[in-house]
Amino acid sequence: MLTFQAITMELLVFALGLILLLIKLIAKKDANVPYGMIAIIGFAFTAVVGVIAPPTIAIVFNGMYYTDTYSLFFKELILICAILVSLASTEYVRKKGLRDAEYFILLCFAALGMMVFASAGDLITLFVGLELMTMSFIVLIGIARHNALATEASIKYLVLSALSSAIMLYGISLIYGCMGTTVFARMVENIDMLASTPLMVLGLVLLVAGFAYKFSAVPFHMWAPDIYQGAPTPVAGFLAVGAKVAALATFSRLLFNYFINYAQTWLPVVLALAMLSIIFGNLVAIPQRDVKRMLAYSSIAQVGYLLLAVCAANGIGIIGICFYVTAYAFANLGAFIAATDVEISTGTTDMKKYAGMSKRSPLVAAALFIFMISLGGLPPTGGFIGKFLIFTSTIQAGYLVFSIIALLFSMVSVYYYLRLVRECYFAPVAEDADLTAIKSPIGCKISLAVCMIVSIAMGLFFSPMVEFARAALGTMLIF
Repeated sequence: MLTFQAITMELLVFALGLILLLIKLIAKKDANVPYGMIAIIGFAFTAVVGVIAPPTIAIVFNGMYYTDTYSLFFKELILICAILVSLASTEYVRKKGLRDAEYFILLCFAALGMMVFASAGDLITLFVGLELMTMSFIVLIGIARHNALATEASIKYLVLSALSSAIMLYGISLIYGCMGTTVFARMVENIDMLASTPLMVLGLVLLVAGFAYKFSAVPFHMWAPDIYQGAPTPVAGFLAVGAKVAALATFSRLLFNYFINYAQTWLPVVLALAMLSIIFGNLVAIPQRDVKRMLAYSSIAQVGYLLLAVCAANGIGIIGICFYVTAYAFANLGAFIAATDVEISTGTTDMKKYAGMSKRSPLVAAALFIFMISLGGLPPTGGFIGKFLIFTSTIQAGYLVFSIIALLFSMVSVYYYLRLVRECYFAPVAEDADLTAIKSPIGCKISLAVCMIVSIAMGLFFSPMVEFARAALGTMLIF
């Protein structure tokens, strides 16, 4: 009973996916079934259950699964993102002529894969959650079957995901060969005697490389811009946020707890990934004229800041990761939802279409202003507090030079973030431009309002979030 109580949230999301599938099979072909609303209610119910009756803090299934405050933190964030994406997708799916039942069913299983990934206590469980999430996204990206760009993005994601999964699986096999187990908790028993084993080091490097692909960290970033641009905009937002949230949760747990003795191996690698991502992502985002491609390179840079906190390997760093990944999730997902709103009306995500947006849709313009300054790390938003925590942790860890470089490139990012704001408020409007008012669907309005409120609230009232992150830290660390 303890085992099943521990995975109640996962079972509820799984049941939601099955219910949507059964309704699709039973309903008549022309039946107008509100699949999106059912998905929203299901995700919300699961999130509330996780808060009201949180799972008992335990390691279940013989050490293969964690149910603690740390994993609960990330699972709740994933569910909230799924709710916001579902709200923004309802009208988008209808306007684009996508198969709504399949869309929301796959969304459920993508969220389930993320939750399993974030709670994994075993390398095989980690891989199962990863593949469930990946397979769902492959179909979601190409669900617009008559869109050549979406089909191309789906095929690219399939091929590159297969390559990264093979690299990660080979790393897992080497670690298993050295450790004799894939369970994280049992690795501690053999960790000291294997600290200098070349095969163990190689396995760890390959495992980090597999994670780096999921983060879209440089130089494993090549898939992100094309796939974000080709995928349905809400799907691109969920991929940009949810996949990173889930991967970061397990990545931090693994390195801080079970591979801390190998810091001399993974620390230089992760530090290089962080700095390359910050520099490359911010510089290449500057010339982008498509909003989704700009957000893709922005996401690459944001991952660099999070990996920099991983390199700090201290308590403030983990708190900074939890805080900043939440601020990033709401700001970045909010930006993609705003792009969804504009795309529904204009059919494109070209930045030129945002000229005069302050008059066409004051809500979208105001939302983008808040999201851009949060992603840029400016007060009074959650992004500012998150970057403050991250830079504090890295300076305390002795990475002063790297912190200064990251801070300088954070200032560079403000340029291209505010360029989008300039398009909305100050850019001259072409004479032949369409200035028809944008009528935002109610789902997009709710999602944008939630993301705006949270982004500002995290900057003004940050103490509760910091305390929650500290509680998560207490259950994540075993040493």
